[in-house]
Amino acid sequence: MKSVIVFFLLTAFVEAANWLMLQGVRESVGHTPWGFIQVRYEQNSGEEIIQNGINRTPFSYIPPLVQNRSEFSLARFRLGISGAIDDANKINYTILTEFAPNGINNPLGETLPSYLTDASVTLKYLPVNIRLGKFKYPGSEEGMMSLFATPFINFTAMSDQMLLERYVSAELSKPSQGVGGYRDSGVEVFQSYEPYKNGVLSFAYMLGNGSGTADKNVNKNQPTHYGYISLENILGGGKGYRLESFKVYAWIQQGKRYLETRQELYDRERRGIGATYFYDNLRIEGEYAQGKGMIGNGVRDVSADPNINDWQFQTVASSDARASGYNLATIYGVTQKIDILARYDRYDRMTNNKTLYRVFETYTTGISYKFKNYDRIDINYDINSISAPNNSAASNLLKAVGNQLSIQFTLLLK
Repeated sequence: MKSVIVFFLLTAFVEAANWLMLQGVRESVGHTPWGFIQVRYEQNSGEEIIQNGINRTPFSYIPPLVQNRSEFSLARFRLGISGAIDDANKINYTILTEFAPNGINNPLGETLPSYLTDASVTLKYLPVNIRLGKFKYPGSEEGMMSLFATPFINFTAMSDQMLLERYVSAELSKPSQGVGGYRDSGVEVFQSYEPYKNGVLSFAYMLGNGSGTADKNVNKNQPTHYGYISLENILGGGKGYRLESFKVYAWIQQGKRYLETRQELYDRERRGIGATYFYDNLRIEGEYAQGKGMIGNGVRDVSADPNINDWQFQTVASSDARASGYNLATIYGVTQKIDILARYDRYDRMTNNKTLYRVFETYTTGISYKFKNYDRIDINYDINSISAPNNSAASNLLKAVGNQLSIQFTLLLK
């Protein structure tokens, strides 16, 4: 153990261009205001099936409102500032806000604002960085990356349903706050090192309270543990999302979630591995993840009035609940302005229960046109399928799932 610690100390302070370092530390003094806007149009071709006044096809509607099968929306409107508090650049800070009516502020159409999504301070006095406050936890690449960077408009089913945490009321139905946004409040220890030329080893451990973007602790002061490690070979130039490199990584999350009505704590565990490659206009990304406990089971209409869709979250809290998923994506730069992209993702939900078991598969194709920097228009077309291998009645309903066209304009404010 001593030799490992000495190795880390001797090789410290190599600030590789990865999400841990980009979002957690500043390379220079000063203050930088920034933000981005994403305006989106989506159209889902799925059918609407109503039985006894109950809408049985929530998957045919556009989240987070789940009210329309086609709509224009302000998907994200984030403003923030980051910088160094002192001239020695030993204390960094980040503040970020969200003003769009998305899942953070308006889940299922419920107005539950969490305008302040990030507020953290990073201390750089030790051989490892210490970050305190509310910020993105170390974990899945899809959750950690800056959302203005990727031309894929929607999350994979695995990330959206299993990793993007929903917080429900005591009845396991209505949302009690916005989605977690791949964030938590707590303290994180992280650093990057150079074990060999052009190699970057990064690690992070975070102790959080499992509250997502909310400021309150909703889990009876039970901690959530986050662990992350990655090894990256630098292949060329660029920075951040455009760094030419090959990276492998692994992560784990373990914590408890408290349900007030049941007066009980339930385990929530997520873990995953993945890899990214980007060189000479070709990008390849892939990730596999598993989940145990607190598995979201979609939304359900509880109103018998055919003119009203009263959606409620369905969550299976038991640690027996299991799910897993994976995805593989590629992006190729045809020219400096135009990228073409493709992705396959699969999510197996409630694998422990034959009746509730569902398989989600999506093939995504698309094109991205860049105006300048990250300003661009992205067009995605999702070919969706959902099956219930052991439930013929559900399978007949799931055939109503449709494909989805998404068009998004991204403007970086900086």
